[in-house]
Amino acid sequence: MSYEIAQQRIAEARRTNSPRLNLSELGLTELPPELFELTNLRVLWLSENQLTELPPEFGALRQLQRLRLNKNQLAALPPEFGELTELRELWLHDNQLERLPDEFWQLIKLHTLVLGGNRLTDLPPNIGLLHELCLLGLGRYLWLRGKFHLTSAGNQLTKIPIELGQLSNLQELRLDNNQLKELPRELGQLSNLWKVSLDHNQLTELPHELAQLINLEYLRLDNNQFTEVPRELIQLKNLRKVGLDHNQLTELPRELTHLTKLEFLRLDNNQLIQVPHELAQLSNLQ
Repeated sequence: MSYEIAQQRIAEARRTNSPRLNLSELGLTELPPELFELTNLRVLWLSENQLTELPPEFGALRQLQRLRLNKNQLAALPPEFGELTELRELWLHDNQLERLPDEFWQLIKLHTLVLGGNRLTDLPPNIGLLHELCLLGLGRYLWLRGKFHLTSAGNQLTKIPIELGQLSNLQELRLDNNQLKELPRELGQLSNLWKVSLDHNQLTELPHELAQLINLEYLRLDNNQFTEVPRELIQLKNLRKVGLDHNQLTELPRELTHLTKLEFLRLDNNQLIQVPHELAQLSNLQ
């Protein structure tokens, strides 16, 4: 029945020449071939189905700008996926992707790319080609279009390529819930970043260059292995929200008082004996 519903919606979109089509939550295990005749589609929702693969014909939808394929069972994407070069927004979270095809990095107009809840173990240097990217989600937590989204997990990344530092338009970077032990210093080049989540990794320190992220307002470092507050954090004067809970901190530097815009500071589940009384000077702290 769900397949027939999809066919009906496709026929209606063809009849009205609609640029939008919603085939989400239909339990689809395959896509009707008629879909690939809708070459004028700009928006396509295929979320929460049971798709395990996409046919090569998917590349015919070259005018797509927004595509949601999240919450399926995709283990791979076809090379033809790289022909969707008009894509601006792509949701692929909660699938079973272990790698992305080389052609994927031809999608250079992407503004939003959400890949949390997959099985990615690394990212290729070609990620540096996505110069228009503003939001990159490789972790579990995301705010998308004003709504909070919780994916099933992060990924299995153990390192980040230095080419990520070439994404000069990046504003939000989600790397939480991975297996990172270190970060490349090139991340300090991302001067437009205002939100970064690095929680639930295995970090013990931050690169000195991260002190250059002067626009950063939101930073999550909880559930790592920090034994002291990273000194780089002290120089980020625009910070408003910081998570450092569930680490191994034994003391706090008085220099935290330099963060005069700080509103939230999470420190629970550490090994702190006392908190400097000077922190009372942070009048915005809640």
